[in-house]
Amino acid sequence: MLKDFAIFALVWLGARFAWGVDLDAFHAEMFRLVAEGQGSLLGSALIVIGALLLISYLCGTLRWYGPLYLLSRVTFELSQLALVCISCDAVILWFVNDINLWGQLGPLVASLPFLTFGASCYGFWMYDFNYPLQERILRNLAVPLLSGLIIGVASFL
Repeated sequence: MLKDFAIFALVWLGARFAWGVDLDAFHAEMFRLVAEGQGSLLGSALIVIGALLLISYLCGTLRWYGPLYLLSRVTFELSQLALVCISCDAVILWFVNDINLWGQLGPLVASLPFLTFGASCYGFWMYDFNYPLQERILRNLAVPLLSGLIIGVASFL
């Protein structure tokens, strides 16, 4: 998970200082795009997550464990990166601009990385019933919960 924090920090610092991107304007544009295309974004993401679950089930049933592990690993890493990026960005936006990213994304769009994470955990479970998922689930859910806790406590101060 440390690599995800490092990737976020390098991209954020690179965008902010090396390339001179105005992150306030970028976030405003992203909020506008999410608000305009929330239905299509949600629909296409749910189709992809459903396909991921179906492919995981088929690979597990057909005992194709190599592609199953690869698919589960890639989606797990991408969903973990998305959760870390959204969580860190939410904390930064709160302290810099008093914007609650979790609230602006909406419950449906904010839940997509969690659903992708759950689908990848299902693939790991199909790969090996004894795969140590508990520690991975707790570690990955701790970051968004900590982000929400920091924003919640800071909003009352």
